[in-house]
Amino acid sequence: MCRLTLEKPQFKEKCPSKIFEENAHHSITQAIEPYESMKRTRPMVILGFWTYLTFALVLIGGAIALYFYLWNHGWLSVVPLVIGAAGVALLGYAFGPWSYYRSKMAIYGDKLKKYEDLMAVYGITFEYDIEMVKDYQASPQDQAKCRNLRFVR
Repeated sequence: MCRLTLEKPQFKEKCPSKIFEENAHHSITQAIEPYESMKRTRPMVILGFWTYLTFALVLIGGAIALYFYLWNHGWLSVVPLVIGAAGVALLGYAFGPWSYYRSKMAIYGDKLKKYEDLMAVYGITFEYDIEMVKDYQASPQDQAKCRNLRFVR
């Protein structure tokens, strides 16, 4: 039963009487805002990735060099091991946010693509404006607000 006409559906691919109103606006807005917010964090994620990766590789390389230096002078110390472990820990700081960014962008992008594909069946696209809110107490994922969502036929 169709919820709009309360009859058995008489169409093959798309409903001729389907109207996208407030529910579609709300759902699409809820898909756009996290996607755009996460997209805006990319430069900071890349900067953090390269910064921590550089520090980690410098620490690991320094630990290896210190180990061989001490070994050649007849010393055996735990200090290179501790420095190397700190370098390995920094690798988590480098790859963690990058992995989080990639997974969230894939999830949010797929969700938005599903709405775009649904609207394409009905010959509708949507346009929107993004307003970045500078609320320092909000998480970075809540910084974008979708304004003026409009459907174009």
